[in-house]
Parts: sequence; structure tokens; C-alpha cells
Amino acid sequence: MSAAIREIRRLYSTARITLVVKTIAADMAEKCPYVDEIIINEMSFSQLNLLEVFNWNINFSKKLLKRRYDICFAFGNVSATPLLAYMSGAKEIIASPLSLDPNMRHIFPANYPHCHYFESLLTEKVPQNIYGIHMVDKCLALVDHLLKVPAANREIEVWFDHSDLKFVKKFLPRDNKNFYAICMGGSIDFKKWPPENYAMMVKKISEFEENAKFILLGGGNSDLKSAEIFKEQLGKNLFSQKVIDLTDKLSYRQSAALLSLCKAYIGTDTGTMHAAAAVKIAVMSTFSFPADLPFTEESMPKIWYPYDVPSIVVLPRNALSECQNSTNPYGCQMFSRPHCINQIPVETMVKGFQMLKQQIKKGATEPLYIA
Repeated sequence: MSAAIREIRRLYSTARITLVVKTIAADMAEKCPYVDEIIINEMSFSQLNLLEVFNWNINFSKKLLKRRYDICFAFGNVSATPLLAYMSGAKEIIASPLSLDPNMRHIFPANYPHCHYFESLLTEKVPQNIYGIHMVDKCLALVDHLLKVPAANREIEVWFDHSDLKFVKKFLPRDNKNFYAICMGGSIDFKKWPPENYAMMVKKISEFEENAKFILLGGGNSDLKSAEIFKEQLGKNLFSQKVIDLTDKLSYRQSAALLSLCKAYIGTDTGTMHAAAAVKIAVMSTFSFPADLPFTEESMPKIWYPYDVPSIVVLPRNALSECQNSTNPYGCQMFSRPHCINQIPVETMVKGFQMLKQQIKKGATEPLYIA
């Protein structure tokens, strides 16, 4: 959303702009220079329960109604977002069909009976893919479509300050600038390549990248457990030589500051991956979408690849039996556990790392997909 937020400020230079964000994004959003106010929405409800969605939104919207908004841009890609936009009392509500969950219909079919109703609440509905496939372009399309003025700058941003950089630098050795960030976590378990595989990958990369230091990022119990497995598989000696473990030690904003000091990001398709792209470092990311499934404009690796940086997108070569007939844009449909993504060999990741270095030399900014 960062490019679209910047564009709204450029086009509405004297407007009072409020940014409504989930708790996880608040620590970064508070440094955003383009907005006047941050309101945190904890979103404590089940997306599958219309009554819960309605009750939460009607209570939360009381914070918004008194501000009497002229325009609301509904960037969120869950169906609760346009409903909340309507309840905000804004005179104009602008969203794309993506905000109404078209890519989630295969995952949460129970969420769909009310989506057409939500669509009727919008005053402006922006067609998909008229300005590009990537989510950055879809967000910018909401602004472009309103005023028919192309975006002046399509670069994405993250926001941190000098104190964040100062804090993270104390974890890094001064005699080494060859840092690679690794993030093994993710919002959904089926996105996660096994931590023991990451350990094997680091062993192999260390054989030819002698000065490399690998920095583990992430937070929460699941990521801490992954870091322990990673350490056990890598071995105590090699871990102490090659790895800086910052799991659960940094805020999201501090993690973005640390990424700005790295050569590349290696890891999951998750928010930290997009933060890496925003600070303009190269990215090698795993996606759970099997390469042998139909690859369409709705497929997640097409919408969420690392934006405008040298990147390698690594896919599992084949769908496992349960997913071979999947029409899901995520490809793999076993969301509660790592599944198809387990088919990515360590050797493919090592090959991808070497290819990434070539992409950096070329200055390529289109994703290169490998399996």
C-alpha cells in the first residue's frame, strides 16, 4: 500500500488522511510521513462468521463516523474491509474486486454468500488488472482510476528512522558487510519450507560464500522453534560462525532497518519479503504454488512476487496428490501444514542463490521463476 498512500498525499496535499491498520503494522505505520493519523484495528473476529464481522465493524466504525470522511480507499483484501468502509460513513468508497476476496473463494467458500452484497456498497469499483497484475499496481489502480492521473512514482517504501538503524547495528560485526537475511516464518503454515532444509542450504552456500553471515529474522513461538531446529541441524560450531539469531529480538520496523544493511533476503513469501523489496535488496523467496499447475494472473506468485528488485521465486516442481486438481490461486490447498512446499530440494535453493547473484549483476527487476 505504501506507493498508493504516497500518491494519495501527492494528489490531496491539504487533506487530512487517516490510515487504519492492524496491530502488527502499527509500529511501522507510525513513521509514515504521508498520513496525519493512525487508527489501530485489532480485527478480533472470524472472517467466516458474517455476524462477527458485522458486530466488530459496527462497534469499530464509531471511531470513524465522527470524522466525516469524504473518501475511503479500501485496500484490504478481505471482505470485511469494504463493509467497514461503508460503515465509516465516507461519501465515496473506492475498492477493487480483489477487496471482495475473489482469490479466497476456493479457500473460504463459506465467506462468499455475502460478498456480492458488500460489492453493492461501493461507489467506485475498480476493474482488476487494468494497471498491472501485482498487488502494488492493484493498490495504485484505486488512486489512478479515481482521478485518471497515472502515478508519479510506483516505488514501494518502508518507514524507520536513525534510532532503528542504530539499534540493529549493535548486533552486527563491524568487520563484515556480507549479510543475508533469512525468514523461515509466515502467516500460514503451508508457506513454510522446513527449517532443517534452510540449515542444509546454509551449509552448502557457506562452502563457496566464505564471508557470508546469515541473520535469522521472525518472531513468536513458531519462529523460535524453527530457529532451534535450524541451529540443531546446522551444528553448534557452524551456527556460531555463520549465523546471527535475531528471532523475536526486533520489532517489524527494526527488522526493516536491518534488511537495509543486507545484501539479500532468503525465505518465505511474507511481509518481511516485501520489506526487503522496499529497501531495494535482492530476494530469493519460496512460494507454495506447484509449477505443474496452471499459472494464471490470479496465481499468488504472480500477484505477490518481490516488487521491482532482482528476485528468484522458487516453486515446488510438482503438486502432491491432494493438490493436483487444485484451482486455488495458492496452488497448494493444505493450509494447516507445510505440504507441496516440502518438494523444493535444497539443491534448487542453492542453485537459486547463485542465479540471484547473476540477477543482481544484470540489474534485472523482473522475477525469475524456478522449480
